[in-house]
Amino acid sequence: MNNNLHKAVILGSLGVAVALLARDRENKNKKQVRRKRKMWVKDIYLKRKEQGLFNNLIKEMQLSDPVLFFNFARMNATSFERLLLLCGNYLTKHSPREAIPPSLRLMLTLRFLATGDSYPSLAYAFRVHPSTICNIVWETCHILWAVLSPTYLKPPSEEGWLKVTQDFYNLWQMPNTLGAMDGKHIRIRAPSNSGSRFYNYKKYFSTILFAVCDAKYNFIYVDIGSYGAQSDGGVFRKSSLG
Repeated sequence: MNNNLHKAVILGSLGVAVALLARDRENKNKKQVRRKRKMWVKDIYLKRKEQGLFNNLIKEMQLSDPVLFFNFARMNATSFERLLLLCGNYLTKHSPREAIPPSLRLMLTLRFLATGDSYPSLAYAFRVHPSTICNIVWETCHILWAVLSPTYLKPPSEEGWLKVTQDFYNLWQMPNTLGAMDGKHIRIRAPSNSGSRFYNYKKYFSTILFAVCDAKYNFIYVDIGSYGAQSDGGVFRKSSLG
């Protein structure tokens, strides 16, 4: 009986040992697969210069096909270079690793703003990790606003408002008019825990761009980020103009 019990204990121990060895081997195999996959993904991003969209197709369009470049960036090459000149110093990063150049950061952001492509989709094209793209878009948009808004969206002075009024009268025969106002729904994914605040009357989720234009269709005021469920009147009342 004792012998049988002893044999049972030995066999049970062997079974446990075999199971543990099998599990360890399986875990090692999984780690090797993950390691190979991780290295493969890393190689994709390491080949950004050689095979990425920016250093190949975009450069080619910039040099030889201005129409395609405009379709891609929503601006011509001259405007892109001017914008890069204005913002380039702020977009420059200093890193022990090879930093992503300002021109690529700007183009990637412009492409996102023009198309709304997902970060994974842009990652495959530009060979930049999606989380890095997220940071680039966020930082670049803030830089664009900080650099451009004082020049292109500064509030009109008293003389500026009088000129807007005069232009409305001269061009459109509308007296005592300081601007034309309207709102635009920008489609978004519903933010977490936002309920129905961003769900608009058109039956989709949005945030609102509220803008005022002068008589020549130039923006002179914008308010961005109101809930899609709000009315134009509600957005106006909560804006700094209301």
